[in-house]
Amino acid sequence: MRAIVSAWEHGFVDCDDVLAFAGLSESAYRAALKRIRRLARRLPPDLREAALDLLRSAS
Repeated sequence: MRAIVSAWEHGFVDCDDVLAFAGLSESAYRAALKRIRRLARRLPPDLREAALDLLRSAS
């Protein structure tokens, strides 16, 4: 998860770019993204929707 967030911090949002930056396989990327989404759903309502919108654009 940290590698993906780090890639996002560096401006990489395209899946292929994130995979290359983070050195992840596609299956590891998908699993981590699923965990990130699950954590985002635990955020307070005012942050949850914004986080989930950003995650949809980064998928």
